Amino acid sequence: MSSSRLREQLEAIRRELADSDSVDAGNRALLEQVAEDIERVLDDEDETTPDTVRGRMKKAAVDFEAEHPRLARVVNEVVEALARMGI
Repeated sequence: MSSSRLREQLEAIRRELADSDSVDAGNRALLEQVAEDIERVLDDEDETTPDTVRGRMKKAAVDFEAEHPRLARVVNEVVEALARMGI
């Protein structure tokens, strides 16, 4: 997955968050922080390690699986894309 496709996936996560009233504040903050971390990695302004970003994304995907399957699917796609990019 290219970095432009990954950015599209991040925007999809943000749209899902905006459309969902049932995502609690903690999980919402986690996903928003991870999206910002990924953008920094893609822009080569990384202040976190790729393993940290990937780990947070995996946790978010697991947390969302039952209650927010569409969001979990998008998060999983981002995790897979990061792994393929070596991030």
